[in-house]
Amino acid sequence: MVSGKIREAGNMKIDMVYLWVDGNDANWRAKKNAELEKLSEPPPVEAVGEIRCNDNNELLFSLRSVERFAPWINHIFIITDNQTPKWLDISNPRITVVDIAELMPQDTLPCFNSAIIEFFIPNIPNLSEYFIYSNDDMLFMAKTTPSHFFTKEGVPIVRVKKTKKITLSQAEQHIKALCENCSIYDNTILNSKKLVYEIVGNYNYHWMPGHCIDPYKKSDMLHVLSIPTVKEKFKSTITNHFRSKNDLQRAVFHLFGTAKYGYKLIGRDFMTRLSQFLTFRFRDQPLYTRNIKRKMSILRICKKLVCLDDPVNEKIRKSNRDYLQKMFPNKSDFEK
Repeated sequence: MVSGKIREAGNMKIDMVYLWVDGNDANWRAKKNAELEKLSEPPPVEAVGEIRCNDNNELLFSLRSVERFAPWINHIFIITDNQTPKWLDISNPRITVVDIAELMPQDTLPCFNSAIIEFFIPNIPNLSEYFIYSNDDMLFMAKTTPSHFFTKEGVPIVRVKKTKKITLSQAEQHIKALCENCSIYDNTILNSKKLVYEIVGNYNYHWMPGHCIDPYKKSDMLHVLSIPTVKEKFKSTITNHFRSKNDLQRAVFHLFGTAKYGYKLIGRDFMTRLSQFLTFRFRDQPLYTRNIKRKMSILRICKKLVCLDDPVNEKIRKSNRDYLQKMFPNKSDFEK
Protein backbone atom coordinates (compact mmCIF):
# COMPACT_ATOMS: atom_id res chain seq x y z
CA MET A 1 0.00 0.00 0.00
CA VAL A 2 1.17 3.53 -0.73
CA SER A 3 1.40 5.66 2.38
CA GLY A 4 1.72 9.40 2.74
CA LYS A 5 1.16 12.04 0.11
CA ILE A 6 1.35 10.96 -3.52
CA ARG A 7 3.90 13.04 -5.38
CA GLU A 8 2.98 15.18 -8.35
CA ALA A 9 3.12 13.29 -11.65
CA GLY A 10 5.66 15.58 -13.29
CA ASN A 11 5.01 17.17 -16.66
CA MET A 12 4.02 14.02 -18.54
CA LYS A 13 1.30 14.21 -21.19
CA ILE A 14 -1.79 12.35 -20.06
CA ASP A 15 -4.60 11.66 -22.52
CA MET A 16 -8.14 10.56 -21.72
CA VAL A 17 -10.13 7.86 -23.51
CA TYR A 18 -13.91 7.48 -23.43
CA LEU A 19 -16.09 4.69 -24.73
CA TRP A 20 -19.46 6.06 -25.91
CA VAL A 21 -22.50 4.81 -27.77
CA ASP A 22 -25.85 6.31 -28.68
CA GLY A 23 -28.28 3.44 -28.22
CA ASN A 24 -31.11 5.51 -29.70
CA ASP A 25 -29.48 5.70 -33.11
CA ALA A 26 -31.69 3.80 -35.58
CA ASN A 27 -28.79 2.54 -37.71
CA TRP A 28 -26.90 1.28 -34.68
CA ARG A 29 -30.00 -0.47 -33.30
CA ALA A 30 -30.67 -2.13 -36.67
CA LYS A 31 -27.10 -3.42 -36.76
CA LYS A 32 -27.42 -4.73 -33.21
CA ASN A 33 -30.76 -6.44 -33.90
CA ALA A 34 -29.39 -8.05 -37.07
CA GLU A 35 -26.53 -9.53 -35.06
CA LEU A 36 -28.89 -10.77 -32.37
CA GLU A 37 -30.98 -12.59 -34.98
CA LYS A 38 -27.95 -14.67 -35.92
CA LEU A 39 -27.76 -16.21 -32.45
CA SER A 40 -29.40 -19.53 -31.65
CA GLU A 41 -30.60 -18.15 -28.31
CA PRO A 42 -30.78 -14.59 -26.99
CA PRO A 43 -28.04 -13.41 -24.63
CA PRO A 44 -28.98 -12.51 -21.05
CA VAL A 45 -30.37 -9.05 -20.36
CA GLU A 46 -27.11 -8.15 -18.61
CA ALA A 47 -25.37 -8.43 -21.98
CA VAL A 48 -27.87 -6.71 -24.27
CA GLY A 49 -30.32 -4.76 -22.10
CA GLU A 50 -31.10 -1.10 -22.69
CA ILE A 51 -28.94 -0.10 -19.73
CA ARG A 52 -25.90 -1.15 -21.77
CA CYS A 53 -26.44 1.48 -24.45
CA ASN A 54 -28.69 4.23 -23.09
CA ASP A 55 -27.41 7.75 -23.71
CA ASN A 56 -28.57 10.35 -21.21
CA ASN A 57 -26.12 13.08 -22.24
CA GLU A 58 -23.68 11.86 -19.60
CA LEU A 59 -20.71 12.45 -21.90
CA LEU A 60 -21.64 16.10 -22.35
CA PHE A 61 -21.57 16.66 -18.59
CA SER A 62 -18.51 14.50 -18.12
CA LEU A 63 -16.58 16.71 -20.54
CA ARG A 64 -17.81 19.77 -18.68
CA SER A 65 -16.41 18.22 -15.52
CA VAL A 66 -13.08 17.60 -17.29
CA GLU A 67 -12.82 21.22 -18.34
CA ARG A 68 -13.62 22.41 -14.81
CA PHE A 69 -11.70 19.93 -12.66
CA ALA A 70 -9.09 18.23 -14.90
CA PRO A 71 -7.84 20.90 -17.35
CA TRP A 72 -4.41 19.24 -17.32
CA ILE A 73 -5.66 16.43 -19.58
CA ASN A 74 -3.74 16.63 -22.86
CA HIS A 75 -6.05 15.10 -25.48
CA ILE A 76 -9.41 13.34 -25.39
CA PHE A 77 -10.26 10.34 -27.57
CA ILE A 78 -13.87 9.19 -27.85
CA ILE A 79 -14.27 5.62 -29.14
CA THR A 80 -17.59 5.12 -30.94
CA ASP A 81 -19.29 2.78 -33.37
CA ASN A 82 -19.59 5.04 -36.42
CA GLN A 83 -21.30 7.74 -34.36
CA THR A 84 -20.58 11.28 -33.20
CA PRO A 85 -22.45 13.18 -30.47
CA LYS A 86 -24.57 15.83 -32.17
CA TRP A 87 -23.48 18.49 -29.70
CA LEU A 88 -19.74 17.74 -29.96
CA ASP A 89 -17.45 20.27 -31.61
CA ILE A 90 -15.19 17.96 -33.58
CA SER A 91 -13.11 20.94 -34.72
CA ASN A 92 -11.78 21.29 -31.19
CA PRO A 93 -8.07 20.36 -31.47
CA ARG A 94 -8.20 18.48 -28.15
CA ILE A 95 -10.90 16.04 -29.32
CA THR A 96 -10.62 13.01 -31.62
CA VAL A 97 -13.52 10.67 -32.38
CA VAL A 98 -12.25 7.15 -33.12
CA ASP A 99 -14.39 4.53 -34.83
CA ILE A 100 -13.99 0.98 -33.54
CA ALA A 101 -13.47 -0.18 -37.14
CA GLU A 102 -10.16 1.73 -37.06
CA LEU A 103 -8.98 -0.29 -34.08
CA MET A 104 -10.39 -3.80 -34.43
CA PRO A 105 -10.00 -6.64 -36.94
CA GLN A 106 -12.83 -7.12 -39.40
CA ASP A 107 -13.83 -10.51 -37.96
CA THR A 108 -14.57 -8.92 -34.57
CA LEU A 109 -17.16 -6.56 -36.03
CA PRO A 110 -19.85 -5.60 -35.39
CA CYS A 111 -18.97 -5.50 -31.69
CA PHE A 112 -21.38 -4.59 -28.92
CA ASN A 113 -19.09 -5.88 -26.19
CA SER A 114 -17.18 -3.19 -24.32
CA ALA A 115 -15.01 -5.82 -22.62
CA ILE A 116 -13.57 -6.69 -26.05
CA ILE A 117 -13.33 -3.12 -27.36
CA GLU A 118 -11.31 -2.01 -24.33
CA PHE A 119 -8.48 -4.39 -25.21
CA PHE A 120 -7.95 -2.48 -28.47
CA ILE A 121 -7.50 0.92 -26.83
CA PRO A 122 -3.67 0.78 -27.29
CA ASN A 123 -4.30 0.75 -31.06
CA ILE A 124 -5.58 4.34 -31.00
CA PRO A 125 -3.31 6.40 -33.29
CA ASN A 126 -1.30 9.06 -31.44
CA LEU A 127 -2.49 7.92 -28.01
CA SER A 128 0.04 9.05 -25.40
CA GLU A 129 2.02 6.58 -23.29
CA TYR A 130 0.08 7.70 -20.21
CA PHE A 131 -3.70 7.93 -20.30
CA ILE A 132 -6.81 7.52 -18.20
CA TYR A 133 -9.86 5.58 -19.33
CA SER A 134 -13.48 6.31 -18.55
CA ASN A 135 -16.97 5.39 -19.57
CA ASP A 136 -19.23 8.31 -20.34
CA ASP A 137 -21.02 8.01 -16.99
CA MET A 138 -18.01 9.05 -14.89
CA LEU A 139 -17.54 12.67 -13.81
CA PHE A 140 -14.91 14.65 -11.95
CA MET A 141 -16.49 16.29 -8.91
CA ALA A 142 -13.52 18.17 -7.46
CA LYS A 143 -10.20 19.58 -8.59
CA THR A 144 -7.74 16.85 -9.55
CA THR A 145 -4.10 16.73 -10.59
CA PRO A 146 -2.14 14.07 -12.49
CA SER A 147 -0.91 12.78 -9.12
CA HIS A 148 -4.40 11.36 -8.51
CA PHE A 149 -3.65 8.79 -11.22
CA PHE A 150 0.16 8.55 -11.63
CA THR A 151 3.22 8.93 -9.44
CA LYS A 152 5.92 11.43 -10.37
CA GLU A 153 7.76 8.55 -12.04
CA GLY A 154 4.73 7.73 -14.20
CA VAL A 155 3.62 4.63 -12.31
CA PRO A 156 -0.16 4.08 -12.43
CA ILE A 157 -1.92 4.40 -9.07
CA VAL A 158 -4.54 1.69 -8.68
CA ARG A 159 -7.32 2.17 -6.17
CA VAL A 160 -8.54 -1.12 -4.76
CA LYS A 161 -11.03 -2.31 -2.21
CA LYS A 162 -8.91 -5.10 -0.78
CA THR A 163 -5.27 -6.19 -0.94
CA LYS A 164 -5.53 -9.42 1.03
CA LYS A 165 -3.56 -12.36 -0.37
CA ILE A 166 -5.69 -15.45 -0.79
CA THR A 167 -5.55 -18.66 -2.77
CA LEU A 168 -7.15 -19.07 -6.16
CA SER A 169 -9.75 -21.47 -4.75
CA GLN A 170 -10.65 -18.94 -2.04
CA ALA A 171 -11.06 -16.29 -4.73
CA GLU A 172 -13.34 -18.56 -6.73
CA GLN A 173 -15.45 -19.22 -3.64
CA HIS A 174 -15.69 -15.51 -2.94
CA ILE A 175 -16.85 -14.68 -6.46
CA LYS A 176 -19.40 -17.49 -6.48
CA ALA A 177 -20.69 -16.37 -3.09
CA LEU A 178 -21.55 -12.94 -4.47
CA CYS A 179 -24.72 -14.32 -5.95
CA GLU A 180 -26.26 -17.67 -6.63
CA ASN A 181 -26.07 -17.17 -10.37
CA CYS A 182 -22.76 -15.43 -10.90
CA SER A 183 -23.10 -12.42 -13.19
CA ILE A 184 -21.27 -12.00 -16.47
CA TYR A 185 -19.22 -9.19 -14.97
CA ASP A 186 -18.12 -11.23 -11.95
CA ASN A 187 -17.14 -14.07 -14.27
CA THR A 188 -14.98 -11.78 -16.40
CA ILE A 189 -13.19 -10.56 -13.26
CA LEU A 190 -12.58 -14.13 -12.16
CA ASN A 191 -11.33 -15.10 -15.63
CA SER A 192 -8.84 -12.23 -15.50
CA LYS A 193 -7.63 -13.19 -12.03
CA LYS A 194 -7.18 -16.81 -13.05
CA LEU A 195 -5.18 -15.78 -16.09
CA VAL A 196 -2.84 -13.55 -14.11
CA TYR A 197 -2.45 -16.31 -11.50
CA GLU A 198 -1.37 -18.75 -14.22
CA ILE A 199 1.25 -16.31 -15.51
CA VAL A 200 2.75 -14.80 -12.36
CA GLY A 201 2.14 -17.64 -9.91
CA ASN A 202 0.63 -15.64 -7.06
CA TYR A 203 -2.80 -14.37 -6.26
CA ASN A 204 -3.58 -11.04 -4.63
CA TYR A 205 -7.28 -10.51 -4.26
CA HIS A 206 -7.63 -6.91 -5.35
CA TRP A 207 -11.16 -5.81 -6.12
CA MET A 208 -10.75 -3.39 -9.00
CA PRO A 209 -13.75 -1.04 -9.18
CA GLY A 210 -15.30 -1.36 -12.61
CA HIS A 211 -16.98 2.05 -12.47
CA CYS A 212 -14.01 4.30 -12.03
CA ILE A 213 -11.65 6.43 -14.10
CA ASP A 214 -8.52 4.29 -14.37
CA PRO A 215 -4.87 5.08 -15.26
CA TYR A 216 -2.94 3.04 -17.84
CA LYS A 217 0.41 2.88 -19.59
CA LYS A 218 0.09 2.02 -23.26
CA SER A 219 3.40 0.13 -23.42
CA ASP A 220 2.40 -2.05 -20.46
CA MET A 221 -0.93 -2.89 -22.06
CA LEU A 222 0.78 -3.85 -25.31
CA HIS A 223 3.23 -6.03 -23.43
CA VAL A 224 0.47 -7.86 -21.57
CA LEU A 225 -1.35 -8.44 -24.86
CA SER A 226 1.84 -9.94 -26.33
CA ILE A 227 2.14 -12.62 -23.62
CA PRO A 228 1.31 -15.97 -25.32
CA THR A 229 -1.08 -17.10 -22.59
CA VAL A 230 -2.99 -13.82 -22.77
CA LYS A 231 -3.01 -13.84 -26.57
CA GLU A 232 -4.44 -17.35 -26.62
CA LYS A 233 -7.15 -16.60 -24.09
CA PHE A 234 -8.12 -13.32 -25.75
CA LYS A 235 -8.18 -14.99 -29.17
CA SER A 236 -10.85 -17.38 -27.88
CA THR A 237 -13.11 -14.50 -26.87
CA ILE A 238 -12.36 -11.89 -29.51
CA THR A 239 -15.45 -12.64 -31.60
CA ASN A 240 -17.87 -12.42 -28.67
CA HIS A 241 -20.00 -9.69 -30.21
CA PHE A 242 -21.99 -9.41 -26.98
CA ARG A 243 -20.84 -9.73 -23.38
CA SER A 244 -20.10 -13.30 -22.40
CA LYS A 245 -19.08 -15.15 -19.24
CA ASN A 246 -15.83 -16.30 -20.82
CA ASP A 247 -14.63 -12.75 -21.59
CA LEU A 248 -11.62 -11.17 -19.98
CA GLN A 249 -11.94 -7.80 -18.25
CA ARG A 250 -9.58 -4.84 -18.47
CA ALA A 251 -8.66 -5.45 -14.81
CA VAL A 252 -6.13 -7.94 -16.21
CA PHE A 253 -3.85 -4.99 -17.03
CA HIS A 254 -3.89 -3.63 -13.48
CA LEU A 255 -3.62 -7.10 -11.95
CA PHE A 256 -0.56 -7.86 -14.05
CA GLY A 257 0.78 -4.35 -13.48
CA THR A 258 0.65 -4.70 -9.70
CA ALA A 259 2.28 -8.14 -9.86
CA LYS A 260 5.04 -7.38 -12.38
CA TYR A 261 5.39 -3.64 -13.04
CA GLY A 262 5.17 -2.30 -9.50
CA TYR A 263 1.91 -0.38 -9.88
CA LYS A 264 1.06 1.53 -6.72
CA LEU A 265 -1.89 0.29 -4.71
CA ILE A 266 -3.89 2.48 -2.39
CA GLY A 267 -7.17 1.81 -0.69
CA ARG A 268 -9.88 3.61 -2.60
CA ASP A 269 -11.04 6.75 -0.82
CA PHE A 270 -14.57 5.48 -0.60
CA MET A 271 -17.07 4.05 -3.00
CA THR A 272 -20.50 3.42 -1.65
CA ARG A 273 -24.13 3.83 -2.43
CA LEU A 274 -25.04 7.43 -1.87
CA SER A 275 -27.99 6.41 0.28
CA GLN A 276 -25.32 5.63 2.90
CA PHE A 277 -23.37 8.84 2.33
CA LEU A 278 -25.54 11.91 2.55
CA THR A 279 -23.05 14.66 3.45
CA PHE A 280 -21.03 15.09 0.25
CA ARG A 281 -21.79 18.45 -1.33
CA PHE A 282 -21.04 19.99 -4.69
CA ARG A 283 -21.16 23.77 -5.15
CA ASP A 284 -23.19 24.00 -1.94
CA GLN A 285 -25.79 21.63 -3.28
CA PRO A 286 -26.31 18.21 -1.70
CA LEU A 287 -25.39 15.52 -4.17
CA TYR A 288 -27.75 13.09 -2.55
CA THR A 289 -30.33 13.84 0.14
CA ARG A 290 -33.33 12.03 1.50
CA ASN A 291 -35.80 14.32 -0.21
CA ILE A 292 -34.46 13.34 -3.66
CA LYS A 293 -33.58 9.77 -2.75
CA ARG A 294 -36.33 8.27 -4.86
CA LYS A 295 -35.88 10.65 -7.76
CA MET A 296 -32.16 10.43 -8.43
CA SER A 297 -29.98 7.58 -9.54
CA ILE A 298 -26.42 8.74 -8.95
CA LEU A 299 -25.08 5.43 -7.78
CA ARG A 300 -21.54 5.62 -6.52
CA ILE A 301 -18.86 8.03 -5.48
CA CYS A 302 -15.12 7.61 -4.89
CA LYS A 303 -14.28 10.98 -3.39
CA LYS A 304 -13.43 13.13 -6.41
CA LEU A 305 -15.14 10.89 -8.97
CA VAL A 306 -18.83 10.11 -9.38
CA CYS A 307 -20.42 7.27 -11.31
CA LEU A 308 -23.95 7.65 -12.61
CA ASP A 309 -26.50 4.90 -12.76
CA ASP A 310 -28.63 5.01 -15.90
CA PRO A 311 -31.91 3.19 -15.34
CA VAL A 312 -34.46 2.65 -18.07
CA ASN A 313 -37.04 4.61 -16.04
CA GLU A 314 -37.43 7.87 -17.97
CA LYS A 315 -38.58 9.85 -14.93
CA ILE A 316 -35.35 9.06 -13.10
CA ARG A 317 -33.32 9.70 -16.25
CA LYS A 318 -34.85 13.18 -16.49
CA SER A 319 -34.05 13.82 -12.82
CA ASN A 320 -30.45 12.83 -13.52
CA ARG A 321 -30.25 15.23 -16.47
CA ASP A 322 -31.83 18.08 -14.56
CA TYR A 323 -29.48 17.64 -11.63
CA LEU A 324 -26.39 17.43 -13.83
CA GLN A 325 -27.49 20.63 -15.53
CA LYS A 326 -27.58 22.31 -12.13
CA MET A 327 -24.14 21.00 -11.25
CA PHE A 328 -22.55 21.87 -14.62
CA PRO A 329 -24.65 24.66 -16.15
CA ASN A 330 -21.98 26.17 -18.40
CA LYS A 331 -21.12 24.90 -21.87
CA SER A 332 -17.62 23.58 -22.32
CA ASP A 333 -15.25 24.33 -25.19
CA PHE A 334 -16.01 20.81 -26.42
CA GLU A 335 -19.55 21.73 -27.39
CA LYS A 336 -20.80 23.48 -30.54
